[in-house]
Amino acid sequence: SFKVGKEDKRLKMRFILGFLIMASTIFGFDASIFPKTENGEKQVILTLKPLENEDEYLVKVFFGKEMMLDCNAHSFMGLNLERKILQGYGYEYFKLSGRDDISSTMMLCSEPKKLRFLSFDPNFIVRYNSNYPLVFYVPIDFSVKYEVFKKVESKILN
Repeated sequence: SFKVGKEDKRLKMRFILGFLIMASTIFGFDASIFPKTENGEKQVILTLKPLENEDEYLVKVFFGKEMMLDCNAHSFMGLNLERKILQGYGYEYFKLSGRDDISSTMMLCSEPKKLRFLSFDPNFIVRYNSNYPLVFYVPIDFSVKYEVFKKVESKILN
């Protein structure tokens, strides 16, 4: 019998992964392979435009919703961003779930409430990659926002 070594398996997996990335780049991104949304949620796909030297950039993603808020400091409690893997494809996607309870300071406010964006920041920072969209599942009343940063300097301190 013929035995396949670990190195052969790794090479085969690299080839398959490379092929899948190339195929998705050439033929476009197929969002239909991802799970259907559940009741009360929506799918948001973040597609980044190609940049030169993409390895010099980072993307920070945060979530939130427009709300009528007073002058106090507000934050979400009970939300969680979970990383999931699409079985059979190896693609990752992210699901924001949990209770969207809000905590706030209790100062007396003389001004009326205003419509403001209350954000949940799970400190989600990834490398910039225009070849593969980021897929999120969020509550239907939430928005996904992002910021792009350019690395200025990178050092290791002893």
